[in-house]
Amino acid sequence: MIVLSDKINHLIETTVKTTLNELKTEQTLQNQIINLKNRNIQLENNINLLKTENNNLKTTFGKIKRNNKLLRKDNELIKNENYRFKNELENLKHYRKRIPRNLRHNVFKRDNYRCVECGATNDFTMLTLDHIVPRSEGGEDNEDNLQTLCIKCNLEKGNASWKGGGAVKIEDKILGAIK
Repeated sequence: MIVLSDKINHLIETTVKTTLNELKTEQTLQNQIINLKNRNIQLENNINLLKTENNNLKTTFGKIKRNNKLLRKDNELIKNENYRFKNELENLKHYRKRIPRNLRHNVFKRDNYRCVECGATNDFTMLTLDHIVPRSEGGEDNEDNLQTLCIKCNLEKGNASWKGGGAVKIEDKILGAIK
């Protein structure tokens, strides 16, 4: 009987060991399943975070797109305003500032209150100041570039440079300047 009892004990011991090993394996598998479930939850959380981030990026991109449209409109307005400003500036370049009173008086006095072209005086016509080299060609407002002309001669001359000549002789000009 002892032999049988040893065999039964051995069989029981082997069965218990196998069962324990199987239980350990099952416990390990259950732990792995739990770990996988936890990992799956983490991945789902990460996916949700990425979806939220994606929505935020879409919102930000939409705002950038709208801002870009606004910037293009602003840029177009600035270009138009710049164009208008350049035109106004160009118009201001042609604006004629008034020749100072003392300079006008000195030129009339130098020319002896006569038109340097035809010799007309202030008694018979209105005298004007004229640029010898027109402003449009870079002529300046100084005594050397100004002369006295009657309205008729000034209108005939127009915007051209003065060629010289006329009724007033050079001697009269010099005498007028001395007086």
